[in-house]
Amino acid sequence: MRPLTTWGLALVVSLCLSLPDRLLALAPEDYQERGNRSEGIKPKPVSGFDLEVISVLADYQEPASTLPQTLRLRFFLTGPTPVYLTVREQRYEHYYWLDRVVPSPPWQAGFNEFSWPTADVMRKVDPAFPVGNLGAVVRLHSNRPSAVEWVAPAILYHSTLPSRVEAYLFTMKPAGDARLKCEVFAEGTDKPIWTRHIRMAAGDQPFTVRWEAGASPAGSYRLVVAGFFLDNNQRFTQAIQFYHQPAVQ
Repeated sequence: MRPLTTWGLALVVSLCLSLPDRLLALAPEDYQERGNRSEGIKPKPVSGFDLEVISVLADYQEPASTLPQTLRLRFFLTGPTPVYLTVREQRYEHYYWLDRVVPSPPWQAGFNEFSWPTADVMRKVDPAFPVGNLGAVVRLHSNRPSAVEWVAPAILYHSTLPSRVEAYLFTMKPAGDARLKCEVFAEGTDKPIWTRHIRMAAGDQPFTVRWEAGASPAGSYRLVVAGFFLDNNQRFTQAIQFYHQPAVQ
């Protein structure tokens, strides 16, 4: 290979200097490490799962006339355990993503909280960023999605917590058009305490199952979603194990 002449080297330098800044350095809103978390806009992820668990939240939406300065997540742990927290859009619009949270202090038994400013990414992307489209999943023990997920349902808010959790929202996305049966079981029982049938969940589109906990006591529960794809009758099952703590502190 012939070495670059002085003219050729100058041409290469000139071309590099003419490249858009976005190709030479991350834009402020791009996904990157931000101290105690990674956050930003990233390409659409490829799930590759029959049924992707997107979000497990308490059914609570705090009113806000404008984008709050700070968002908060609160969740309950029965004991110290590895926690993997992800915040993302339920329906892709801006491809927002937050994960790799480093807690301070460390997660512990009882209620835990994580907060982050909206000015770093959300406000730059959209001053009216639709907070209502955000989902969060707090995985326990492992960050790898599996057919049996252990999660801590989270409360997403900005200023005022609810006094109790009355219901949960489970948001998932099937890989293809599917028919589903959703059941909730109390720990140690084989008889469902709640059942819902979904005749058609559209492929690659999120859907939300709402379970009204009502008078259910604190304890461990599991949501089991069993179904099959309409195009090939392939069956699948997804279980979500969680702890219901009705009183919020």
